[in-house]
Amino acid sequence: MNREILRIGISKQAFHIMPKIREVDELMSPQMQRYVREVHPEVTFVQLNRGPLSYSKKDVRGRAERIRLLLTAGLDISEPSLAQQRARLGTRRLLVDDVIDALACLITASAIGRGESHCLGRIGQKDGKDLAMEIVCPAVGTFFADKLAKPECC
Repeated sequence: MNREILRIGISKQAFHIMPKIREVDELMSPQMQRYVREVHPEVTFVQLNRGPLSYSKKDVRGRAERIRLLLTAGLDISEPSLAQQRARLGTRRLLVDDVIDALACLITASAIGRGESHCLGRIGQKDGKDLAMEIVCPAVGTFFADKLAKPECC
């Protein structure tokens, strides 16, 4: 359908998570949305970087760029610790960049919990279920190591 309308396909990953997205959408309500928020790791990285990133997350330079941003935000991580966590969780189930993305989402969740986040999207824009159409990200300048909830994995 996307190819027919926009003449471009969606990623394999997006295609395979669509059933989970549908499941969450069916359960979501405006009241629940106060506690369940939509975040995106690349949006978090843009905020941490205070602008667009230089490289794709699939590029070795892009991974290094994202690790540097996570370090700046207060996470004590390294290539070896990421590889170790991937091995612990199952190398067939995820890639190192999946772990990096999850850590970016942790940073956003921590900012939300501290009340130091903001929303992207038009104020008041709602979908057919009266849900706010927004992506939440950390507010610029709120990344301090002493405020970040430390993950057990790293």
